[in-house]
Parts: sequence; C-alpha cells; structure tokens
Amino acid sequence: MNMIKNVIAATDPLQVSIPKVVLTPDSLATKIAGWVGGVAGVIVFMFFIYGGFLYLTSAGNTEQAKKGGQTIVNSILGLMILLLSYGVVTSLITVLE
Repeated sequence: MNMIKNVIAATDPLQVSIPKVVLTPDSLATKIAGWVGGVAGVIVFMFFIYGGFLYLTSAGNTEQAKKGGQTIVNSILGLMILLLSYGVVTSLITVLE
C-alpha cells in the first residue's frame, strides 16, 4: 500500500522510490509457513464441502453416506493436524529468534 501512495504522491512518475524489503531466514520461514498453511486450509475446506455434498446427495445410499461422513471426519482431523503443525512451526520460529 505504501508503494501505491508513493506512486500517487510522486511529482515525477519516473523517480518513484520503492521501499526495500529485507528478508531474513526467520521472516522467510514465517511467510512460507503462512502460505503453506493457507493453501492447506483451503484444501481442507474443499474436502469438507465435498464430504458434505456426498453426504447430502446420498439419497438413501448408505455406502455413499458413509463415505461422505468419513470424508467430513477426515477433513476435521486434517484441520486439527494443520493447526497443531502451524502452532509448532510458529513456536519454533519464535524460540529460534
């Protein structure tokens, strides 16, 4: 956002100063953990929706209802593992700083 303000406030658009971003190993690890956690969270959410769809459209088919229920349970377990691993990684990064 600061870069956009700098571009708008600049009188000469060819001489816009772009702030430098310094990446240290701990900040890079934090950013990577955030991105991986976000992507994994989206995948878990999609499996949760898929399991709910299977369960709701089973129409009396017990095998499909069981498969949908198991998919929902597995996605909830995946979410728990994701949150636990994210907590461990961020705690480890904090300790190592």
